[in-house]
Amino acid sequence: MSNTSAVKEHQVDLEDRIQLTNQLKEQIVLLDRRCSLLTSEEQELREILEQTDRGRKMAEHELVELSERVNLLATQAALMAEELKKEHDSSNMIERIKRNMVSTVRDLQTELLMEQKRSEEYQKGVRRFEKKVKELTYQSEEDRKTLLRMQELIDKLQTKVKSYKRQADNAVSL
Repeated sequence: MSNTSAVKEHQVDLEDRIQLTNQLKEQIVLLDRRCSLLTSEEQELREILEQTDRGRKMAEHELVELSERVNLLATQAALMAEELKKEHDSSNMIERIKRNMVSTVRDLQTELLMEQKRSEEYQKGVRRFEKKVKELTYQSEEDRKTLLRMQELIDKLQTKVKSYKRQADNAVSL
């Protein structure tokens, strides 16, 4: 009678462990899905980061070009000022050129300021995306560690289940 009750206890314990193993497998599937979603989100964020970085580089390049253009225009304005002094007869025409140059410089300065603001915004976006990528990478690593721990638990439980099954088979054959 005690062997029968021990076998029944082992069977109940075995069924409980099988149920726990199934629950753990379901959790692993859910964690795998979550890990896949996080990996996809990380990839999207990396692509956005790359696009933002390309935009920032383009803005920086445009900023350099505008600076060079402003320097060129400033140099040209200095040369024209010298010519104004030498050519008193054509002062009206030179005044008109000077007004145009001032307007162009103002436009370029305004454009330069706008490009600088855009560059700052791109840099802020890059920092936000870098932070998000770090957070996602950390979370992904934590999920992976949890998944490994759960897999180890499942392996241990499966080993115990096999052992109990062998014991139950041995007990039944005796």
